[in-house]
Amino acid sequence: MMEKDNCVNNKEDGRNLLAHRLRFKKVLVVLDDIDQLDYLAGNLDWFGNGSRIIATTRDKHLIGKNVVYEVPTLNEHDAIQLFEQYAFKE
Repeated sequence: MMEKDNCVNNKEDGRNLLAHRLRFKKVLVVLDDIDQLDYLAGNLDWFGNGSRIIATTRDKHLIGKNVVYEVPTLNEHDAIQLFEQYAFKE
């Protein structure tokens, strides 16, 4: 956000800071295993046109009526191959 005063004292101040500073910016927000989506990406009007928010969670009720893409689970063989590819640079 390229400003010196990025410190906040509580989560409400942080929420307001995000909403204020990102309002007109096109952003990509990735939230991994979220449990407080409202605080991290409250309203779509927080972000500029063309922004994308990707949130991952295992609790479907947290997402509600938004667009949901369910990722299929890898079988054991494919999961091990993927792990080896990234862990051992193979």
